[in-house]
Amino acid sequence: MHRFEQLLRSVVLAWGKTDQNGDSTRRGGPAWTPLLAHLLDVAATAGVLWDRHLPPHIRQRLTEAFGAGNERTARQVVMLLAALHDLGKASDCFLGQWQHGPGKSHLKAHAKTWEEQARAAGLPLGDDLAHAYYARHEHITAAALPRLLGCFCPECGGSSARHEGLHDAGALLGGHHGHIPNPETVDRARGAASIKQWGDVHAAIVQVVADAVGLDLGTVAKAVNPVRPSARVAFLYLVYLADWVASDTEFFHFRVHTTPVAHWWQAALREADQAVRARRLTRWQARPVTWEEMWPDTPSPRAFQADGMRLAPAEGQAMIVVESDTGSGKTRLALWMAHHLARTCGYSGLYMALPTRAAGNQVATELRKFLHAVLAPGEVRDMALVHGTAQATDLVHELVDAHQAHGDPLTDLSSTVETATCTDSGQAVLDPWYLRRCLALVAGFGVGTVDQIALAPQGSRHWALRLGALMCKVVIIDEAHAYELFQQNLLSAAVEWLAEGGASLVVLSATLPRSIRNELTSAWRRGLGTTGHDDGTQGPIMVVDHSGRISRDGPSPTMSTPQNS
Repeated sequence: MHRFEQLLRSVVLAWGKTDQNGDSTRRGGPAWTPLLAHLLDVAATAGVLWDRHLPPHIRQRLTEAFGAGNERTARQVVMLLAALHDLGKASDCFLGQWQHGPGKSHLKAHAKTWEEQARAAGLPLGDDLAHAYYARHEHITAAALPRLLGCFCPECGGSSARHEGLHDAGALLGGHHGHIPNPETVDRARGAASIKQWGDVHAAIVQVVADAVGLDLGTVAKAVNPVRPSARVAFLYLVYLADWVASDTEFFHFRVHTTPVAHWWQAALREADQAVRARRLTRWQARPVTWEEMWPDTPSPRAFQADGMRLAPAEGQAMIVVESDTGSGKTRLALWMAHHLARTCGYSGLYMALPTRAAGNQVATELRKFLHAVLAPGEVRDMALVHGTAQATDLVHELVDAHQAHGDPLTDLSSTVETATCTDSGQAVLDPWYLRRCLALVAGFGVGTVDQIALAPQGSRHWALRLGALMCKVVIIDEAHAYELFQQNLLSAAVEWLAEGGASLVVLSATLPRSIRNELTSAWRRGLGTTGHDDGTQGPIMVVDHSGRISRDGPSPTMSTPQNS
């Protein structure tokens, strides 16, 4: 234990972030925060997100992949792994960047002082940090992690069989900056932090984080087996989100390296709780709402809509296809379906996709009214407009203004209250945090263009953040007939991913060709891994339930009594 305590005194000198924006200095804090402190911040945030943000079906997939069926173990393992995403920062090539890489000139003096302290404490820095063997820190993480968690294959310095689950987890963490590295890239990264030089430091970091989350490291190798594709996406989604939230200096303070690590963990738990609440990253708790309460201007559903409501499954995910004329009430039925599925499945929100930005802007107004009606009194939720020119729209400015009027999350605790009673209805707002790249889809509710869905499974940067966010939601695709062939092919791939990931899908169209309907249905059932049974019924509303069973109902609606679509 004495040796471990000595080692820990050097480990806390490895820096993780420097005060590039001056936030810590303005608070009277240090110019840098220890790497270990940031890892604990991420672990705490991952735990809060597990409890409050992830819907049940995502937690279930992560439990299978990282807990061998035990949810408590899975939560602890995921917290540990999420924290270790930046383990590779404990290396010469990263730590030398402060003094020898780009950065604010006024911080260079701090870098020199830091290096002197780190060497004096025994941190195993090389002699020439300016010319250290270079690899990206996330790739060093991918290379080092399997050995530290129980793999003893030849790549990890042993002679046993390769633990595929641990290597897969390492590769996923190696992609936390946007792209999962290939094996050759990971192998090259081994030279940047040799076991002889950095092995003890890495092992100490892993042990401290494991102790904080209450995990016996001996259980990790038995628990980690991320075979299911959607579990891998969900894991990387959680890592992305936990890292981005925990890197927000608005909520997370830099730690002083001389204070006890136990104090860092307690602070991390408090700040993670505050940050997740303030960003409203909590699941949609859909309350019982009647059709009349949802749509007071049309207090009774039309016969066509009532048929669809009766057809809605009582449990489990579903794909619902609604074909009817323009003006028949498809959109309102789709939103009712989304609310119903959120109640039965625990989805975190919904996303509506349309073929054009203009159509999205128009439907966003309807969604805002819907949220005003269905949210609990005083409940505040983020609603994003998701397309390339969203920030230029009046609606986004109104939503951001509503967020600002709701209060500063650091000084006004009302911003963190989810079900207050200060107003007669709920409110849609938009925290500017969701205007950042890729984060719009993370907002609980969104309206945008269909490319956000079609491109989610593709190899763009941070694709798992987009896809993971959609897997947590009910997805509505409007005007499903209006896309080019290449878009339809991309959409089919996305639909298969959404089905495998546990999402629900509502497809709307006035003139949906049979070929497109059949292709989307086939893609959905492929994602479910079953063909199910077709009961042979007829009607313009089709439901594919969680077992792949197909049923239909509803008369063809007429245009005699138009209403909002």
